[in-house]
Amino acid sequence: MAIARMSGTVLRDWIHQGKGAGAVAYGLFLALLAAGAAALLVALGADLHFRFGPITDCLVDPVQC
Repeated sequence: MAIARMSGTVLRDWIHQGKGAGAVAYGLFLALLAAGAAALLVALGADLHFRFGPITDCLVDPVQC
């Protein structure tokens, strides 16, 4: 939670700078955030499929459960 607050503060500071460099930094921050979210989803994808796969199979064919 503290990281989210710190990120929000850093983001607000970049936005309020009012300079072109601030806009570039804001864009880089968003790109880094998107890359991190994508990496997290890829890393957790197999685990999520392993955990929720049986549930999905039961919904498709309840006889198997």
